[in-house]
Amino acid sequence: MAVMSEFTVVGGGLLAAVVIGGFAGIGIAYTTWRRRDLDCAKPFAVYSLAYSAWMFAAAFLWLSPANTPALVFDILTELLGTATMLGWAYFVISYTGLRDRSSRWLEIILGSYVVVYLVRIAEISVNWFTGDLPGIETYSGLTVVTTHTEIEPYGLGIVSVFGGLMILFWTFLVLWQFQRSEVSGQRRQARLILFTGMLPTFVYLGYVAAGMTLHEHLDPTPLFFTLTVVGTWFALVKYDFLELDPIAANVLFKSMPDPVVILNDDHTVLNANDSAASLGFSIGEAAPDSLITASEEGPSEVTLETVDNDLRTFDMSITSIKDGRRRLVVLRDITLRMQREQVLEQQNERLDEFASVVSHDLRNPLAVASGNLDLLLETGNLERTEEIDQSLRRMEKIIEDLLTMAKAGRVIDATEPLQVAEIARAARQQVQGHSDVSYEIDADLTVEADQNRLQEMFENLFRNAIEHNEPPLTITIETIWSDGQPAGFAVSDDGSGVPPTDRGEVFTHGYTTTEDGTGLGLSIVQDIVSAHDWEITLTESEGGARFEITGVGLTGTKTTA
Repeated sequence: MAVMSEFTVVGGGLLAAVVIGGFAGIGIAYTTWRRRDLDCAKPFAVYSLAYSAWMFAAAFLWLSPANTPALVFDILTELLGTATMLGWAYFVISYTGLRDRSSRWLEIILGSYVVVYLVRIAEISVNWFTGDLPGIETYSGLTVVTTHTEIEPYGLGIVSVFGGLMILFWTFLVLWQFQRSEVSGQRRQARLILFTGMLPTFVYLGYVAAGMTLHEHLDPTPLFFTLTVVGTWFALVKYDFLELDPIAANVLFKSMPDPVVILNDDHTVLNANDSAASLGFSIGEAAPDSLITASEEGPSEVTLETVDNDLRTFDMSITSIKDGRRRLVVLRDITLRMQREQVLEQQNERLDEFASVVSHDLRNPLAVASGNLDLLLETGNLERTEEIDQSLRRMEKIIEDLLTMAKAGRVIDATEPLQVAEIARAARQQVQGHSDVSYEIDADLTVEADQNRLQEMFENLFRNAIEHNEPPLTITIETIWSDGQPAGFAVSDDGSGVPPTDRGEVFTHGYTTTEDGTGLGLSIVQDIVSAHDWEITLTESEGGARFEITGVGLTGTKTTA
């Protein structure tokens, strides 16, 4: 039988503390459970219930009148203490959102610890109830179990104690990192939860390492866990746990479609949502140089590369967080808007070109036709009809080119892998030329392009060569090689060529050196090349003109057509 003695003020106070703590845990768990729709409400309710059961088990242990109940409640107290510790870990994992990111390895670690701990408790129980009983004493009227059976040859006691401490310190690290990166009042909330959670751990370390307690076998940890539960509850209530999910701000932050990052004063990323992760932002690493430069200049536009090597343009806004040492950077993708603005600008340029053609290029042949028609009516000279016919044909050619520009502009349709040689041959069939014009197609290259626009480009280059040179004429399509690799293709002729002083103007709208030219053919070629993000350069080839198209990323094998 346990030796019972009268309660002292100290004993009565300790008993009252654990009983009050037990009822407080039930009340907190009940209130929290009513808001179980919130993400971390259920984990906190479980944690509070485990703590409440722990307190009641301790109370029953201290009130046990005999050895057997004392041993049962001593083992139950240890089990529920560990359950409370695991409930705390469960709450921290849910509160910080870690449950959604690392659930598998967390389950393995915590599960392994539980197995080791249960094996240890089972061995203690077997030893106790098969005759190797511990001592039972009283302190201030409270029953205290004074000795534990040694099972340390298996190392399970050391493993369970240090494993539990490692789990606790890991939760403190998670909370510390979480409170450093938060975007709202949660920063102060998480800090308060962290500090109240650390208190019983250090009390336990003081008890084990230095014997800091009222009685050598009286573990004060349960009493101080009351401060943890109540302190955590206070933090959650003070910062709107009951009105707003405590990780609501974090959920909003993570789920925003726009990339959002939090930077400290040395431009290290403290937090980044999923959209920002697609741009390569990683917590703990420095922000990209382009963003750092732009952020120092204030709100502006910045171009960043995604993890898929795609360049995107963002409108960047920067907000200083309350402590002044962190900045919230929101990036709104304006790539499509920029592209639309670019298209609109090109359309405006196209309108200006159309206006120029209508006011100048079309007006001239129209004036010539009108003048010759007046002379024909006055004189009856039918030779004037030839001049009228030439003017009308020139107007028809100008209108055809205008329609081509209006329909296509600098926009392309869906692209596909195309053989350059095959498209060049198709274009050759569409171009009317002199019988003395021959073609040498010496390039089987695969290029990603819009088939209609690529053929149109070849047709205009072929017409340009034919219209500006006298036969016989040879037009060559060949591969451009660089360091043994295909770098593009070229269209050249052996005609009279283009003077170096005029090469910078040949792609300008309206530029022509022939009386019946429209000046639009090479302008259309330039538009097609630009629409594919290629480059075109005019050089010379054996006295003739050579148009080199590069930047196309070709792969292929040289053949002879």
